[in-house]
Amino acid sequence: MTKNKNYKFGHTNIKMTCRTVGYGCEVCVQWDHKPIFMGNFVHKVEANRWWGLMNREMRTFTNTYWYHKKMATSWYANFLSNHLYKTYYTFLDKAFTKYNKTFKRAVVRDMKKYRTLKRHLGTAPYGHGKSMTRYTLKAA
Repeated sequence: MTKNKNYKFGHTNIKMTCRTVGYGCEVCVQWDHKPIFMGNFVHKVEANRWWGLMNREMRTFTNTYWYHKKMATSWYANFLSNHLYKTYYTFLDKAFTKYNKTFKRAVVRDMKKYRTLKRHLGTAPYGHGKSMTRYTLKAA
């Protein structure tokens, strides 16, 4: 999966790419061939969601904070980079909160199942009145 989007911004070229790297995805923004943003994702779905959000953010940012030819190009590129990273980490916080909720729910469900199994497996007729053998982690 490779997606490219090019913007002409005055005399500056902005190139955005989303590509598969190893088992994950990488989203990159280059300002005149210099990377100003780099984001990595494990899941392709999240990378695609970020790609759409980032395109919208680029259009919104450049319409809100216009660039004038008397401005320092490096300063404006840094300004855009900081804005993209702030938005990126906000996006990740929301994604990680979702994962945290999902796994907390899964752990609660598994703890209930474990308690049920422990209660039933530690009694007769399975253990014949004795407690079951416990396995613990030991160095090999």
